[in-house]
Amino acid sequence: YYPTGLYDHICEPGFIRAYLDEFGLGLTLDLAHAAVTAHNLDLELHQYLEELPLDKTVEIHISRPWLPKNKKLWAVDAHKAPGAREGEVLAKIIKNSNIADDVPVFVEYYSNLGKLMKVHDRLTAALN
Repeated sequence: YYPTGLYDHICEPGFIRAYLDEFGLGLTLDLAHAAVTAHNLDLELHQYLEELPLDKTVEIHISRPWLPKNKKLWAVDAHKAPGAREGEVLAKIIKNSNIADDVPVFVEYYSNLGKLMKVHDRLTAALN
């Protein structure tokens, strides 16, 4: 969500659920997009995530967004390597929702292959 007028309804959990239901689709849960949306709507991330149709999740994307401390600035999906905060959010979602055990998790980070492998190994260990 960016407060431009273009995203006013499409990022609302009720709209997302209705759209997925109408067309028989699954949800690609992009955690950075959710964090950006929550920040830009001035919501707590957990509050926004609880309202999403997580039971329809078919894949999860994880990366670290840029979330400015100044609420007047917009957050953006920076595609940085996910850190501890993102790992905690992922673990909490998987533990507390109806997401299937076989839903794939994709790391959306492209800058450094060695770092990507470390993130992958850390996430794999945490998820197992």
